[in-house]
Amino acid sequence: MKQSDKNKLKIHSKHHSKQHMAIMNAMMRDGKTFNQAHRAALKIERKGKQTT
Repeated sequence: MKQSDKNKLKIHSKHHSKQHMAIMNAMMRDGKTFNQAHRAALKIERKGKQTT
Protein backbone atom coordinates (compact mmCIF):
# COMPACT_ATOMS: atom_id res chain seq x y z
CA MET A 1 0.00 0.00 0.00
CA LYS A 2 1.32 3.44 -0.90
CA GLN A 3 1.87 6.18 1.65
CA SER A 4 -0.84 8.27 -0.02
CA ASP A 5 -3.31 5.41 0.55
CA LYS A 6 -2.33 5.25 4.22
CA ASN A 7 -2.86 9.00 4.58
CA LYS A 8 -6.25 8.75 2.90
CA LEU A 9 -7.28 5.92 5.27
CA LYS A 10 -6.21 7.94 8.32
CA ILE A 11 -8.45 10.84 7.29
CA HIS A 12 -11.25 8.44 6.36
CA SER A 13 -11.10 6.73 9.77
CA LYS A 14 -12.53 9.82 11.48
CA HIS A 15 -15.87 9.14 9.79
CA HIS A 16 -16.11 5.34 10.05
CA SER A 17 -15.99 2.52 12.59
CA LYS A 18 -12.98 0.38 13.43
CA GLN A 19 -14.68 -2.56 11.73
CA HIS A 20 -15.14 -0.55 8.52
CA MET A 21 -11.49 0.47 8.56
CA ALA A 22 -10.28 -3.08 9.25
CA ILE A 23 -12.26 -4.37 6.27
CA MET A 24 -10.89 -1.61 4.05
CA ASN A 25 -7.29 -2.18 5.19
CA ALA A 26 -7.52 -5.90 4.44
CA MET A 27 -9.04 -5.34 1.01
CA MET A 28 -6.53 -2.67 0.03
CA ARG A 29 -3.64 -4.93 1.10
CA ASP A 30 -5.12 -7.54 -1.24
CA GLY A 31 -5.00 -5.09 -4.16
CA LYS A 32 -8.38 -3.34 -4.23
CA THR A 33 -8.52 0.41 -4.75
CA PHE A 34 -9.72 2.80 -2.05
CA ASN A 35 -13.15 3.20 -3.67
CA GLN A 36 -13.62 -0.54 -4.27
CA ALA A 37 -12.70 -1.32 -0.66
CA HIS A 38 -14.96 1.44 0.68
CA ARG A 39 -18.02 0.30 -1.25
CA ALA A 40 -17.45 -3.34 -0.29
CA ALA A 41 -17.02 -2.42 3.39
CA LEU A 42 -20.27 -0.45 3.36
CA LYS A 43 -22.05 -3.40 1.75
CA ILE A 44 -20.69 -5.81 4.38
CA GLU A 45 -21.72 -3.48 7.22
CA ARG A 46 -25.20 -3.04 5.76
CA LYS A 47 -25.63 -6.82 5.59
CA GLY A 48 -24.80 -7.15 9.29
CA LYS A 49 -27.34 -4.53 10.35
CA GLN A 50 -30.37 -6.13 8.66
CA THR A 51 -32.87 -7.39 11.22
CA THR A 52 -35.13 -9.40 8.92
